[in-house]
Amino acid sequence: MAVVRRQPGAPTVFILVALLLSACGNHVYHRVERGDSLYSIGLQYDQDYRQVAAWNNIKPPYVLAPGQWLRVAPPLQGARPVPVVAATPGKSKTPVETAAPVITASPPMATKPSPVTTPQAWQWPARGELVRTFAADEPGKKGVAISGRLGQPIWSAAAGRVVYGGSGLAAYGNLLIIKHDANYLTAYAHNHKLRVQEGDTVTAGQHIADMGKSGAEQVMLHFEIRYQGKPVDPLRYLPAITP
Repeated sequence: MAVVRRQPGAPTVFILVALLLSACGNHVYHRVERGDSLYSIGLQYDQDYRQVAAWNNIKPPYVLAPGQWLRVAPPLQGARPVPVVAATPGKSKTPVETAAPVITASPPMATKPSPVTTPQAWQWPARGELVRTFAADEPGKKGVAISGRLGQPIWSAAAGRVVYGGSGLAAYGNLLIIKHDANYLTAYAHNHKLRVQEGDTVTAGQHIADMGKSGAEQVMLHFEIRYQGKPVDPLRYLPAITP
């Protein structure tokens, strides 16, 4: 953990904010921006959206408000959790500004090793050259990258429902997230145009977007499969033969 040194005259609240948000290099809280959803926030922090909801006492349909602070990391046992607050006109509260009673942290959601076989019949989301493979611990490599031409079709890798469509995550550009069942999500990034919107039900192989370079240096699709919020190697699920 990085050592936070107090400078002469530095306010205590500044030090508390630095400690709270650093969490040994991992974010603990996220301030909700316009266009955020629980699914996009979970994708950003490699967390299951249901676990983020549980940490913040948010019930379906998971309505968020701009300015709201969300815990995006597991609370420590016996810690003093900070209540979720929403910004008010003229003020921008951070979680450390409000005291909270000591409560017992909720246990983390049980996780399982990601299986190679799933109930889904996965298929490739685009034609093109595989230009980047999966590396869970490296930024930008939590999926695979498929190069192609501007405007070529992107297909849904399996049947599901669109739970996010937008450009709220700069690193992903114009992004789609599809929920397939209780455990699996897929993400389609850097699109030029989205062909579906949040709430739409899609079938496997449906044209859902056009390939682009939003948030990227070249035209390509960045494609992820998430199991219980965690990125897994798409090549373990997709057919061996590319389209």
